[in-house]
Amino acid sequence: QLFRNTPPLVQLLFFYFGVGTALGSLTGGGSFLSSVGWAILSFSLFAGAFNVEIFRSGIEAVPTTMREAAEALGYSRLATYRHVVMPLRL
Repeated sequence: QLFRNTPPLVQLLFFYFGVGTALGSLTGGGSFLSSVGWAILSFSLFAGAFNVEIFRSGIEAVPTTMREAAEALGYSRLATYRHVVMPLRL
């Protein structure tokens, strides 16, 4: 929720100046990551938050009756997701 609702520039500045400075002072003054490393980390968390939301909404779009039918046929929870929910989502 936090990474999806803040602008990427704010996250980039927070990680580089906030977290980077705090970790640098804890490790003895050296930079923990380079500026490119902080940018990759920041943008990866931002994109990952959106991707997780897309996967969650796709799984929730499968009707519960489909899951109940798989359960009635004796599918385990993992088998239900693997054979019923995920093929419908893709």
